[in-house]
Amino acid sequence: MRAVDRHPGVQDIRILDLPAMFHHLHEMPDLPRPSLSWKQHARSWQAEADSSPALSRTRIGLRLLQCGAGCMLASLPLPPIVAHFCLAAMALGAVLSLPPLHRLPGFALAVAFCLWQGLSMLNARMHGLPTDGLPSTAYTWTAFYLCAFGLQHPAIRLWAWRAVLASLAVCAVLCLLQFTIGYNVDVRPWRIDGSAAGQRLQRATGFMNYHQAQGLVMTLLLIVSWRLHRPAVVDRIGVRGGQFLAILMIILTASRTAFVAAVAGVTALSATSYRRVLMTALVSLIAIGILAGSLVLISPDKARDTYAANDGRWPIWRTDVALMLEHPLFGCGGRPAFTLAYCDAFPRACPGQTSEFPNGAPDPHDLFLGIPALYGIPALICLLGMLGAILGSAWRCRSADTAAWSVVAAVVAAYLTTGVFSTLRDSPSTYAFFALAAFAFHLDDRPGGVGAPSADGSPS
Repeated sequence: MRAVDRHPGVQDIRILDLPAMFHHLHEMPDLPRPSLSWKQHARSWQAEADSSPALSRTRIGLRLLQCGAGCMLASLPLPPIVAHFCLAAMALGAVLSLPPLHRLPGFALAVAFCLWQGLSMLNARMHGLPTDGLPSTAYTWTAFYLCAFGLQHPAIRLWAWRAVLASLAVCAVLCLLQFTIGYNVDVRPWRIDGSAAGQRLQRATGFMNYHQAQGLVMTLLLIVSWRLHRPAVVDRIGVRGGQFLAILMIILTASRTAFVAAVAGVTALSATSYRRVLMTALVSLIAIGILAGSLVLISPDKARDTYAANDGRWPIWRTDVALMLEHPLFGCGGRPAFTLAYCDAFPRACPGQTSEFPNGAPDPHDLFLGIPALYGIPALICLLGMLGAILGSAWRCRSADTAAWSVVAAVVAAYLTTGVFSTLRDSPSTYAFFALAAFAFHLDDRPGGVGAPSADGSPS
């Protein structure tokens, strides 16, 4: 190496010997490696749980977790009470087997989201305002973390999806009866009404109370089924049949929110799967054409209002913003307190207008305005942070599993699009989103992947 004298009295500066430098770096001790991904932690935990004695607490908890997760998927088109029992079984299994839930993306933010809702309701109670029971948003998020562990085994995912197809068939029959005979939301449990009070050839919601919930659940099932790999002919026919039933039930809801969410989800799925602008645009246009034409045929009045941009949600949204700014930290403290505050805030937010809800709006009709209006801005930050963590985890594994990234991105797009027009306060919508997001992380496009039979005929 040659010394270069730049200035008198200044220490020599020597030209770097790059080969020698890399040689020394090679001889340096290994640096700490990045931590394992949550899927590797989950596999390690399941291997340890599977090797435990058959009647041990861990093994029993694992079986409860797996059974509850599989039944959770099958329960999505069915009455919500079934999903509640499935969640209870998974929660008991988690208590017994102690899976490392904290390793999963966004877990701390999800817990903070739940706790902040509790603080908001406690604050409302301390100020003498009415509160309701535990909101579904405070516990349905656990379906993602529990199903992520319960759905690891391919055999569980295979029979769970076959059970989903059976549930879809049952729900489709009920929807067709509601649509052809007559629909009445007040006639429980089937909502079938052949009298003059029934809405014939107008709407069907299956087992759900709200048409937006039915539409979102079917949209999410359609998105997930589109990336399933099934080498067996029978399974391929079953998956295609399930997709047809899901599309049919989306159309029968006659829900504009469901139609927009379906277009958003299909577009996101196409954009992340094909990565071709023309293909994505073609798929989106086909979806828009089918759903827009269906809305014109089933509900021409809704179609006319939609095309004229005439929506009664605008006054509600302006009132939501006013309430959010008045109570930025803890919100109103739940739906009953929101309904009372709505009556007081509406004249200030919409001067000169007559309220569609003289006794107060039942809910904010928007997720992004509703959560801060109900529980405060920090609750919305925690929710969006949790969703961002889930989406980021799928993005990081996209090179190894493109199906996971495509489906998670699509279900998040459909969920958030629905949230623009609905508070998503019903449990079926959030159960479906979180359970199917967990299922998506276990998808595999390659032969021999999820649910594909191995050489000996057993699930791989």
